[in-house]
Amino acid sequence: MAAKSFADIVGLPRAELTTGSHMRLVQNRNDLVGRYPFVDGVKTGTTHDAGNVLVGAAHAHGASVISVV
Repeated sequence: MAAKSFADIVGLPRAELTTGSHMRLVQNRNDLVGRYPFVDGVKTGTTHDAGNVLVGAAHAHGASVISVV
């Protein structure tokens, strides 16, 4: 099976990843991914200075949007 790209993985509510000799199940913490089909995902996280952060992407009706919050 071909490896999934980063874009394929971050657009899923959960994914099975194989690294080295074992499989891991990762859960996407961006609740918008599983709730809205037009959300492409991207990344959630936390930094000391900014606190909780979200980089999001979505597409619908011929438009694409990227947000950083």
